[in-house]
Amino acid sequence: MLKNRYNIMIVPPSTGGVRQYSLPRWAGKAVAFAGTIVVSLVAVSAVLGVSGLLRTGDYAEQVLENRALRASLSKMDEEVAVLRKRLASLEESEMMVRKVFGLSDLDPDERALGIGGPVVESADDDGLSPLLTNSRELEAEIDRLLRRCDFERDNFGQIVTELSGRKDQLDHTPSVYPTSGYFSRGFGIKPDPFTGNDRMHYGIDLAGDIGTPVYAPAAGRVKIRAHHQQFGNMITLDHGFGVETRYGHLKGFAIKPNEQVQRGQLIGYMGNSGYSTGPHLHYEVHVDGRPVDPMRYIYDRAPQSAPLAAGD
Repeated sequence: MLKNRYNIMIVPPSTGGVRQYSLPRWAGKAVAFAGTIVVSLVAVSAVLGVSGLLRTGDYAEQVLENRALRASLSKMDEEVAVLRKRLASLEESEMMVRKVFGLSDLDPDERALGIGGPVVESADDDGLSPLLTNSRELEAEIDRLLRRCDFERDNFGQIVTELSGRKDQLDHTPSVYPTSGYFSRGFGIKPDPFTGNDRMHYGIDLAGDIGTPVYAPAAGRVKIRAHHQQFGNMITLDHGFGVETRYGHLKGFAIKPNEQVQRGQLIGYMGNSGYSTGPHLHYEVHVDGRPVDPMRYIYDRAPQSAPLAAGD
């Protein structure tokens, strides 16, 4: 019987009697098994507790990161809104420049194609979180704004090119009186000062003192510098774009053949050479080989009327 039992002796630390207990062998095994279970449960609880703490720390860190990302996206949204307004103002300026200078406007379809961009799917369609969807939408909007910037840069490049060409044409278009003096005779059918008969007068006459400076009314090239039977000492300037100007009855020249001249450059001096009744400048403008009224190409203050007419 003793072989099937466990004897447990308890000896108190202080002086006292020793206590002895006798347990069946099966009861001892049960106690040992229960102890093992308790230890295992404690170990599992400890592991789960530590894991929970780690997960809680990761979640808190993720919350902070999302909060920072959300703040960053909000700031970028504000900056994109400012950029969008500036681009809209730039587009209005571009269209105004085209209108002021008579440039052709862009086709609406071409403009829409130039500033279009990809369409971003919503979170409901692809299962993305709102934060990630907002990020993708912002990325697409920035891409579209960059397209608009490139589009407007190309547009203004075209405008600059076209206006540069127009400026070159304006620089070569006569627009001022070539000399000072008195307006003595206009363009059209006028009486001939020698015969009194009406005949076509292909320019205007500006009377003044002999030696009065004559200036180029626009940039061009000296095409003719010679003596003419009717116009005496004569200069013809080729301004390009089909425009030429002629200066007659000069006293002398201040330029050389084929010389390039600029608006306001001295080219000669008023005289009385050729078919003339007094010192004056005979001034003509030809467009595509046909004489036109020079007054159409003069935009500065008109000279006084001549007290004594002089002409050819």
